[in-house]
Amino acid sequence: MRKTNLINILSNFTPNEMKEMGDFLTSPYFNKNKKVIELFSLLKDLYPDFNTPKSDKEIVYKKLYPGKEYNDGIMRLMIHSLNILCEDFISISKFQASFYLKDRFLLEYYVLDKKAPKLFERKYNSIKEKNSKIEIKDADFYLNEYEVEILAGKYKFLIDDNILNVTDLPKHEYFRKTEYLKNNFFITILNQYRYLLNAQSLYNVNYEDDFREVVLEYLNKHPDYMKIPILKLHYLELCLLLKDDEKYYNELKKHLIDNFYSFSWLERFSTICILENFCLAMIYREKEQYYEEKHSLHKFILERKLFSKVEGGKMTDTDFQNIAGMGMNLGKIEWAEDFINEYKEYLDEKDKSNVLNLCYARLNLHKKNFDKALSYINEIKEIDNVNYKISKKCITLEIFYEQNLIVEAFGYIDNFKHFISNDRLITDTEKERMLKFIKFVNLLLKIKSKNDVSELYILKKEIENTENVYKKKWFFEKIAELKEG
Repeated sequence: MRKTNLINILSNFTPNEMKEMGDFLTSPYFNKNKKVIELFSLLKDLYPDFNTPKSDKEIVYKKLYPGKEYNDGIMRLMIHSLNILCEDFISISKFQASFYLKDRFLLEYYVLDKKAPKLFERKYNSIKEKNSKIEIKDADFYLNEYEVEILAGKYKFLIDDNILNVTDLPKHEYFRKTEYLKNNFFITILNQYRYLLNAQSLYNVNYEDDFREVVLEYLNKHPDYMKIPILKLHYLELCLLLKDDEKYYNELKKHLIDNFYSFSWLERFSTICILENFCLAMIYREKEQYYEEKHSLHKFILERKLFSKVEGGKMTDTDFQNIAGMGMNLGKIEWAEDFINEYKEYLDEKDKSNVLNLCYARLNLHKKNFDKALSYINEIKEIDNVNYKISKKCITLEIFYEQNLIVEAFGYIDNFKHFISNDRLITDTEKERMLKFIKFVNLLLKIKSKNDVSELYILKKEIENTENVYKKKWFFEKIAELKEG
């Protein structure tokens, strides 16, 4: 039974859902089969770990039917029945959580099934009043408003003999439905375009759509749509991704902050990701002010715990390293250390050890505790994540440089170069960036080993004139140190 769909469903239930599932099964409205209740009770005792011989069909069958010979057909039927009831429970739970659906089904029942005008009008007015107070007016909100108005139109057709077709409805009601539908469409299509453009920049895919320009041109000619916060959010996101202009960055950031509670958690998270990616692109273009700007975004994220796609979720290992690393790069060592110690509990246990060792290694590198930094690096074992591998190699190379381990550093450079060139998971942009880093560390090491500062000017000029160099500021610091002797 361990590989059945039923076990897969139960494994994904929370403890509270398991409890509610038990209540659901004991309700005669949903289930009258007592053996199904017994089966669930037996499996509930094994929750959350069903990977045990106790969950095997034959063993469970003996407990359900003591003294009887195992019958696979009956057992399969029991599993199937409980599986169906679990899916019913999930569907009903989701339905109960959606007041949009509940309201619409009630209206439909009153108007189409029962022809109960008083009940319909009372519920319709209640829905409209409740919806007017909703703060997050997203695409689903406007689709629901459209569906509610459609039902209101059907209601009027049924009770008013003078209304023969849709054109007989009051004009403001007729157009209101259309506006709700258009609002839903524009929010949905802008969000989809925003997603595709963001994916295009991250995953090196190409997507073109002539209709996108038609949508944007229409919205530019009808600025009233910008009064809808979520629509304006996606519009500004799209403009930023398309035009790569600081003007749209500032407008988008301000709009997010000013209307923060008008957006869902996922929308806030997605917008922050777009803002962060823009800052990173500006940093790659050597716009120095965006180091501090990205750091201010990180503080905004931490203040609102906006580091996960779901509220209350874990922080990704990449975000954790980026936030700590940016603080260190800006010389905010104490802030970075406080962040690591305070937020390490938000890391997933699977990645926690390697991430913390990388962060503490980098922290001690900045503190010039090179032996301690190297000890943290040596604690990192069994790395699958390519980003961890790159971080580990960069830090190791820096430590070798700082400790004057010239021979070890030259040997490590050769290994590092082969890794970057041959790994297929590394993007072309990142490969170019890392190979430039390796090249300049190699040149810096040669100058350091020869103790010949005459070549430092040429090296500095070459680094200054090269774009997308990893740790460019670090190179300038090391060049300055060598000049001073």
